[in-house]
Amino acid sequence: MEKSDKKRILTRVLIVIAALTLLSCCFLGSTFARYVTNASGSASVGVAKWSVSFEGVGTSAISFGELSPSKDVWNGTAARQNTIDIKDNAPALTITNNSEVDADVTVKIAAPTFNYHNGKGTIGETGAPSMGQALKVISFQYALDKKGSAEYSTLDWVSVDENGATISVPLKATTGTATTAKLYLRVVWTSLDIEELYGPGASAENADNLDTWFGENVDTVTANLTYSAVQASKLPTT
Repeated sequence: MEKSDKKRILTRVLIVIAALTLLSCCFLGSTFARYVTNASGSASVGVAKWSVSFEGVGTSAISFGELSPSKDVWNGTAARQNTIDIKDNAPALTITNNSEVDADVTVKIAAPTFNYHNGKGTIGETGAPSMGQALKVISFQYALDKKGSAEYSTLDWVSVDENGATISVPLKATTGTATTAKLYLRVVWTSLDIEELYGPGASAENADNLDTWFGENVDTVTANLTYSAVQASKLPTT
């Protein structure tokens, strides 16, 4: 066999091998490819609503105006009183929980402080009333309506003493209607006509003298208020 014939045969063999190689690659590529599946989605969670509001004159400085003792003469039985309320008997504070969780509300009223005319006497000095007596004469009083719908005439009033007052108000989560509570404030001047208030030696004369001391020496009486609300339940409930 001549050399040229051998070359032609070799060339044909190489072409056949190359064709077979390409053909096998096609079969392998389609038969043994890896499986792939793709998908997409999302996840989300709602945020429980938190909405507690404080509204009313109590969110700023409440001015009750001027207060004096009663002008009446002691009747010999009950202590004389004179009261000043917020205009139209309105609440000092309306607390509303419009949240999807419960709220614990705390209202703090600091012990009243007495501010004096320049150069005048002060409580606790010789001849002046004690702080205990002073807070009986001019007393800040509060009443809490936990349902937000009570009549003013039915409120139960509590006096703020030397330690101040802390008022707790639990408000449930809203179930379509917001839950509300109302805080009322007033100031009462009580003449210490009786022993239960003044102590031994109570009399109309002593009560009048004590009232006069306040009129001559005290300029204003102030009580500071603070409010806070904290979460009291969680979602989900279990």
